Amino acid sequence: MPSSSMDQISAMFLSNEHSFRPTFRLGNTGTGPIPCSAAQLHILTLLEHVKEQQMQLAAAVNNLSARLGTETPVAEMPHHISIPLATMPEVEEFEEWLKDSRNAQAKQNMISALGGIGGQNTKKVTWNILSSVFSDAVAKQINWKGVNGKKCFKEMQTRSLLIRAVRNNQCFTSATDSEIDSHNIRWFDLASDRGGGRKERARAKEALTEDLLTVVPDPGLVSSRPQDLIGPFNHFYRLNMPGN
Repeated sequence: MPSSSMDQISAMFLSNEHSFRPTFRLGNTGTGPIPCSAAQLHILTLLEHVKEQQMQLAAAVNNLSARLGTETPVAEMPHHISIPLATMPEVEEFEEWLKDSRNAQAKQNMISALGGIGGQNTKKVTWNILSSVFSDAVAKQINWKGVNGKKCFKEMQTRSLLIRAVRNNQCFTSATDSEIDSHNIRWFDLASDRGGGRKERARAKEALTEDLLTVVPDPGLVSSRPQDLIGPFNHFYRLNMPGN
């Protein structure tokens, strides 16, 4: 009985002149029929119908988009904006550009371009995007809360741009605001260590130590009571270290 049912299905498709006949390529020129049972032929036919429906839906969506005047984002950077931003005036100009509603489409294109920047995880993608937008010199003048006379990244338009760019990467569409923010906070905190900053501070600290030792009245104080040097050294360090 089951075999009879299968024969009827096969006959139904084979007798229809519009039936789907699966084939495979033979060499560079010919094709041949794919041997399959009636049930397999039925499944392949249904899949072919689904494929045709998807193509029709895609055409309908494109048609509606054209009527609505919407544009597909193009992954490109604005021609008049040079990144990484090298000065704070450039940062301010970029912020004003992001606020202007007339630049909405260009901003979306920029998000698509930045979203194409890769990385192994959310942290790496966030850091790589920040590195492409801000130079090391500028990054040292920005932090999350805007303390110590620095610009507040939490209130900047670039923060929203960064979040959208990270999520535009297909691997990190589910990244949360708090997750991305935690990575950008750390990136700005480490800005002073990039570009040789750590070595510069180490050399300055060593020079300050030598200068402090030259003004100690009793040379024996260094070996006998080193704890007496902690207060003066910290005072010198806070006043003279670069970036403080």
